[in-house]
Amino acid sequence: MSLIRQTYCTLIVCYSCMNIGIMFAWPSSTLKIFESKNTTLNRPMTEMEIALFGSLSSISALITTPIAGFLLDILGRKYSCILFSVPPVVAWSLISTFPSVTVVLLSVFISGLGGCMFVVVPLYISEFCHESIRGTMTSGCIIFYGVGLMVSYILGGRLDYHTMNYVCLFISVVGVLALMIVKESPTYLMKKGLHKEAANTIAFYRSSKPGSKEVLQEMDVIKRTLNPQMDDVTPEEEKLKIEDQPPKKLSLLEFLQKSRSTRRALVLILVLYSIAIFQGLAVVQVYAEPLFEEALPSMSANLSSILFALLNTIAGLTSAYMMDHAGRRPVMIYSSLASCFCCVALGTQIQLHWGPHWLTAIFVYAFCVTCTCGAGTVPYVMIAELFLPENEIPDIPLFQFNSPERESVAILQDTIPLATELDEISSEQFTDVEPASTRDTLLYIYTSGTTGFPKAAIITNIRYLLIPLGVHTSGRLTSSDILYDPLPLHHTAGGVLGAGQCLILGLTVVLRKKFSATNYWNDIVKHGCTATQYIGEICRYLLTVPPGPNDKAHKVRIIIGNGLRPQIWEEFIERFNIKRVLEFYGATEGNSNLVNLDNKVGAIGFLSRLVASIYPLCLVKCDEISGEILRDGNGRCINCGPYEPGLLLGKIDPKKAILTFAGYADKTASEKKMVRNVRVNGDCYFNTGDILVMDHYGYFYFRDRTGDTYRWRGENVSTAEVEGVISSLAGLNDTIVYGVAIPNVEGKAGMAAIADPEKKLDLEALAKGLKASLAAYARPLFIRLLSETPITATFKLKKRELMEQGFDVNAHNDTMFFLDQKTGSYVPLTKQLYDDLINGIVKL
Repeated sequence: MSLIRQTYCTLIVCYSCMNIGIMFAWPSSTLKIFESKNTTLNRPMTEMEIALFGSLSSISALITTPIAGFLLDILGRKYSCILFSVPPVVAWSLISTFPSVTVVLLSVFISGLGGCMFVVVPLYISEFCHESIRGTMTSGCIIFYGVGLMVSYILGGRLDYHTMNYVCLFISVVGVLALMIVKESPTYLMKKGLHKEAANTIAFYRSSKPGSKEVLQEMDVIKRTLNPQMDDVTPEEEKLKIEDQPPKKLSLLEFLQKSRSTRRALVLILVLYSIAIFQGLAVVQVYAEPLFEEALPSMSANLSSILFALLNTIAGLTSAYMMDHAGRRPVMIYSSLASCFCCVALGTQIQLHWGPHWLTAIFVYAFCVTCTCGAGTVPYVMIAELFLPENEIPDIPLFQFNSPERESVAILQDTIPLATELDEISSEQFTDVEPASTRDTLLYIYTSGTTGFPKAAIITNIRYLLIPLGVHTSGRLTSSDILYDPLPLHHTAGGVLGAGQCLILGLTVVLRKKFSATNYWNDIVKHGCTATQYIGEICRYLLTVPPGPNDKAHKVRIIIGNGLRPQIWEEFIERFNIKRVLEFYGATEGNSNLVNLDNKVGAIGFLSRLVASIYPLCLVKCDEISGEILRDGNGRCINCGPYEPGLLLGKIDPKKAILTFAGYADKTASEKKMVRNVRVNGDCYFNTGDILVMDHYGYFYFRDRTGDTYRWRGENVSTAEVEGVISSLAGLNDTIVYGVAIPNVEGKAGMAAIADPEKKLDLEALAKGLKASLAAYARPLFIRLLSETPITATFKLKKRELMEQGFDVNAHNDTMFFLDQKTGSYVPLTKQLYDDLINGIVKL
């Protein structure tokens, strides 16, 4: 449905380019009538008027094109299209009404005012079409222009003068009316601050919901497009800069000065358009019939022109295909060279007649095909693609590595085969021209994206050294240890903490391409591993595997990771005979790290209050629902006491390696993670976004993510706590708990999405277990049974999409249940029951 909507809207918008093609080719079929004595006008046209007849439309198009840029921002893309579709209607109305040479010339000039559609249309299409089809769709303007030429030649050869004019008037009116049903560009709506309308528009074109992840992600891309600040500085620059003032609205010149990507795109577009114009295809299109009349006197000039227009259309379609497979640059270069050759040959043939007449027609056709394939199409596609946000990580080549057994896998667009690159590297010793600094960016690692969109976190040289070193020291690892690392290397746990033990400290590290719960302990025994890694839900997955001979036949003395749930901690270490658990807390981009050094069950770390000044982490009071930090009368954050839940903050100190915050490649995202004036005026802390609890001794326990806690029946409900209980009751199945809003009911009701691919979950036993384990307000009101679990590459459960769908029975096909308030059991959530809940008939 998404593709269908984008396609038919593209066809409607491109239809206006067909009208331009009809008008631009019209002189070709009427030229002889207007200069003859039997003209349909009030008098024959003079030579000067004939020359103007073929060029006035191009002159007026030249005038309106720069004006179109301003009108696009004032009226919007849709209404600019409508505005510039009106001139052909006016022109055909005048031509049909007044048979005067002056009126015809004026009408041609007026119709040319719509020539700027070749700028407006590709831009409009590029802003509502998905990037995967953007190139093909934007080339539609040239394809429809070719169709317009063909229609003009066909009508000119088959209809009398007046009938043709009326038909063309009808076609142009239909084009204006059709544009009324197309939706406005989401980019324009975002620029005007109409975010809700923009979300609705994107949702329409993507056949999605306004609050879906796809829509929100696309809106985020548009924000970057409209923000020149994002390509003005390097990621590391000014990351601690205070931005008290709201962003100033920039003029056109200021925007160009600020955005180097826009400047580069503008220069390139001007060059491409100049090449397209000076190749002179429009001249050949206007004077096609006279040229063919001379070249092929035995063949109908009108038929030759129709063939010319057909080739023009086919060339446009071919160009769209070639651009997606060969790239824009090769198509533009080679087609321009070919059209240059054809143009020279055609010009000399017309002037010198060095070959037979039919050769003129051959060169006209060849010139048409080569020019349309390149200069006639590429610039209009490029304008739709160049004015887009720069990559979050600019000017860095992207390599793709295919392992030996996957060498045949296709190389993604804009990537370089790493194997080829390595083969071509010189064997000579490399000398770094510029010595590296400890604070230099080494690599970017994308965050998991469990509750939001993944962001490129900056990993500096010093951070890559500190992460493995911290774990190495805390775990008392030695060079004789063998570490089992089954985690993805593109995330911090596997690629930095794990692989770093080998690269930085010389340990033997055993890698596995993909995590396997069944083979986890088999691999460890096979390779004689003495230490192993876990993350997220891995420990729970291992407990679901039936007991095996290698469960305790291993040499592992320590497991290292984060995310071991308190509810299964003791069961896990007992079953697998684990001597020591090194549970730690930290984030890829954060500076707030904690470590549980002494096997304290359930604790994610320990920090004595005696070292608070050396390693300044603090728990501050916050609204657990919104995550908003609470402050005292002096505007300072309020510290939490023992067992009081609070938001964990870590002080940012650029002078101390362990307290630095390199942030994200996106400076705006970095700024959002900073909290200022926490204890004293001007200080700056990193906001972890996690709510923790600390006991009297200094042990920390994870409670919830900010925004995950919800309020029901006047009580705060911790999703992490409820997830742990349900997972234990449901046979350690994946469980995601979140709050959902019910119309006219205060707070959010609990909803649990439970993985149950085999349909074995006993809901009756679950209801009894929840009643015995949780307070009434904490028991989920809704249960959703998932056929598969949405999970990140680091085995963390994703809940964003589930939260967006809520308990809407129309949003998905999964089975859902509702906790009957009278019986205390879960009953199927039918359409009728859903409607009753929405309408307030069911009392809660």
